[in-house]
Amino acid sequence: MDFSQVVGLDYIKNHLLTTLKNDRIAHAQLFVGQSGAGLLPVAIGYAKEILCSQYEVGSEAHFRCSKNVERLSHPDLHFVYPVKNQPYQSRFQQNGEILFQKILMVLSFNGFSI
Repeated sequence: MDFSQVVGLDYIKNHLLTTLKNDRIAHAQLFVGQSGAGLLPVAIGYAKEILCSQYEVGSEAHFRCSKNVERLSHPDLHFVYPVKNQPYQSRFQQNGEILFQKILMVLSFNGFSI
């Protein structure tokens, strides 16, 4: 996806293109926003600009690079997504159950019927 295909977010697109033009690209980029804000197309467009900038526009190498990025199959294109960690949930659930049992014990100790 090209930046020209992304609707809106002109300030962000201009800033990212300026960092590329000035050779001041950060070692990592974090694109965070609400669902549907269009940040994934911006991130993919930015990756395409970075990865394919070494080739002359219109050349066969540039075309191949662009296609690989668009198919998300470029070897230097990586995505990181948050995942739920099952052991963490289990520990949380166990701690919650222990806390609930302690609350029940305190309530029954103080004469409340449950």
